[in-house]
Amino acid sequence: MAKKKNSTKRKTEKPTKKLQKCIDCNLKTDDYYVTSINKGKIVRCCNCHELNILRSTKFDIKFLKTEEVNHE
Repeated sequence: MAKKKNSTKRKTEKPTKKLQKCIDCNLKTDDYYVTSINKGKIVRCCNCHELNILRSTKFDIKFLKTEEVNHE
């Protein structure tokens, strides 16, 4: 006995993203990044997230250069 295949497959719809409020610019957006911190999770829009990455990278490089100068 062969089992019949279910010929009617349901199409799954992609879930829509909810509008979230950015912690930096206070604008609601559906294009966001969720970041975990010690106090929980925060939401940043795409632009603020990229700016935050650039700022933190600049700080790390500046700090690294001062360490190299001190060790020489």
